[in-house]
Amino acid sequence: MLKLLDFIEGNEDIIVTDYYTLENRTFTMVDRNNGSIVQVPIEFYATTPSIANLTRSRPEAYLIPRPWSSVAERLSILGLRVQTLDYSYRSTVEALNITSSSLKGTIYEGHVLNTVTTEPISKDVVLPAGSFLVSTRQKNAALAFITLEPENIDSYVTFGIVPVEEGDEYPIYRVMGE
Repeated sequence: MLKLLDFIEGNEDIIVTDYYTLENRTFTMVDRNNGSIVQVPIEFYATTPSIANLTRSRPEAYLIPRPWSSVAERLSILGLRVQTLDYSYRSTVEALNITSSSLKGTIYEGHVLNTVTTEPISKDVVLPAGSFLVSTRQKNAALAFITLEPENIDSYVTFGIVPVEEGDEYPIYRVMGE
């Protein structure tokens, strides 16, 4: 429980993208021809510990405009607490400009994957009541990081749920701490 609390209250940068290390390992298996136990050498992509190649400051929350209510609904289904704002939101946020976008030439799990890069900018926004706020101070915040940071391999941008192209401003904003 303490580690979960440390995560919820933490201020460490979040890992947006990482890479795997290739290791040579042996796996114990049963030879199907004679039933003997054999050691089979394999190349194994180790995913832990994670080796970051893109990190970003942890936001206090994500701000989702009303037209993107389907994103808020998806996050709620994932177990995140999503607050519907009953007031107009006015503040400076971090916006992400899409600096490159590359669509994959094949279909993966029914989607054409989009790999993007972004550049953060500070921006004053005014969003009407009915917009959504997702605090990152909750136990399932990692799911928000994965789905809402556009460069992540499992993000809503990557899977085309939030379609963007080069030159666009990503429509979900990062509310930064003091």
